[in-house]
Amino acid sequence: MTRKWLSIRIALICGVGMSALAIPRVTAQRTGVPQAGVQVEMRIRSLSGDLERSPQYDPGGGRDDWYVLRTVYDTATDWIDELTFTYYVLFRPDARKAMIRLDPAVPYLLLKDSVTYIHVPKDRRHESLMFVHPRLLERYGSVERIAVVVTTPASPEPLDYASDPPAQAGWWLQVQPVEGLLMNRDQSPYGPVLSDEHEMIRPAGRNPR
Repeated sequence: MTRKWLSIRIALICGVGMSALAIPRVTAQRTGVPQAGVQVEMRIRSLSGDLERSPQYDPGGGRDDWYVLRTVYDTATDWIDELTFTYYVLFRPDARKAMIRLDPAVPYLLLKDSVTYIHVPKDRRHESLMFVHPRLLERYGSVERIAVVVTTPASPEPLDYASDPPAQAGWWLQVQPVEGLLMNRDQSPYGPVLSDEHEMIRPAGRNPR
């Protein structure tokens, strides 16, 4: 598939009530978590956010730019039952233009959603993706900051996290999130062309086994 990547400049945040976002990142260590008598081990290599033109299924149809969050990660366990990637996307929209109400003290909009992969084999450079619809970009403007937190049911603590730009863990807890607007691979136009390249996504309400 031909991809055209356009980098978005993700600005550092300088706003009232969000000063903690500028604190340098505290790096998470790779963690071992019990899973049926074995240790679950994974680590994030990188997190990035870019614009990508949607696939063209209809030669006469239009194509929009989607914002794509991409996490590259390694796993050191032969098989992992499930890994959940929770994504955070921070905007600082023009409230009047977007026709929304924001807290003047913390004038940000935070989107949050998760995707769970099942039967993840041991490998290097897996990829996890999450998408922001073009209409959200039109309404809320450019992305200010992104983050991802990786968890597994076997542990109450995150396995790893990443933020771009780098920042202290937990900055995403400073803004009340809005859920249900981000889209995983299967919900996006990219699902049919990327399904063989990525791990299985757990259908809602189903046990990974």
